[in-house]
Amino acid sequence: MVLIGALILPAASRAETVYVSEEFEITMRTGPGNDRKIISLIKSGNTMEILEKGQEWSMVRIPSGKEGWVLTRYITTRPAQCHGAGTGQERL
Repeated sequence: MVLIGALILPAASRAETVYVSEEFEITMRTGPGNDRKIISLIKSGNTMEILEKGQEWSMVRIPSGKEGWVLTRYITTRPAQCHGAGTGQERL
């Protein structure tokens, strides 16, 4: 038991402090649900037009003209505070 404690304590004292990045991507899907096909990945800070806002899912249009569904909890009226925000770039 003492040996286990001796092995754990040095590791805990070397722990590094980290932070959650503001940069992430959300999925755009063909319909409202996690079981629907992913059609695009949209980076934080990119602009979207809301076509239909729901409690859980919202239908949006991105600058390229592609339309799909995203989780409402990930959209905001305030721009993200991250590098490269608002470029209208998406993947997939």
